[in-house]
Amino acid sequence: MDSVQTDQDENIVKIKLNLDFYSIEDVLVATKDFFDFGQINMTVDDKNNNVIITIAPKDKDDGLETIGHEFCNYVLGMTKNR
Repeated sequence: MDSVQTDQDENIVKIKLNLDFYSIEDVLVATKDFFDFGQINMTVDDKNNNVIITIAPKDKDDGLETIGHEFCNYVLGMTKNR
């Protein structure tokens, strides 16, 4: 299960992906591929087996929710193709 949360005031989107479903390798590749969008941070929550990706876009005009869902779809596509 994945979730996308946005914070318009801070101009960030947080994406939570469950590592029971998504491959950490695919998540790492996606973070590298999305690096052009802006600053990306990744935190692993071992207790819940989740990874949390925070993206702060360079351009405030970029839709935060759109970026979050595009990231999820990108990782899902890579996971599906494995």
